[in-house]
Amino acid sequence: MKKKYSNTFPKSQKLKSKKDIKLLFGSHATKSISKGLLARWILFEERNLQSKYLIIVPKKRIAKAVLRNYIKRCMREGIRKNKGPFEEYLSQKGQYIHLAFIYQNENPIKASDIEELMKKGIKKVWHELETNY
Repeated sequence: MKKKYSNTFPKSQKLKSKKDIKLLFGSHATKSISKGLLARWILFEERNLQSKYLIIVPKKRIAKAVLRNYIKRCMREGIRKNKGPFEEYLSQKGQYIHLAFIYQNENPIKASDIEELMKKGIKKVWHELETNY
């Protein structure tokens, strides 16, 4: 039987704090690159935290705001659909993550491709955590 996960992406899971973002992009953060997507994360062992996500589409890569917003919306959708098992794994280990995804393609791609890219990105981060932490 397939386990049911929460398919929501509430405001409380969006990484917005300047302090947390500075910590994420500081010297202690880890990097992982896949084709078209860069991921940075930092793990926490504290129980009172919640996993949070940050989505970045650089203006340097995608000049038009309409396309940047479209890509961000598709990336949020990819996270929303694929984060359930990943968060379950982290909570079983008593860990929480602040995770940033940075879009690296020069051209916008279809929504289904962006969603697949996010799925692969989450799986790659998951695999990296399993092997290194």
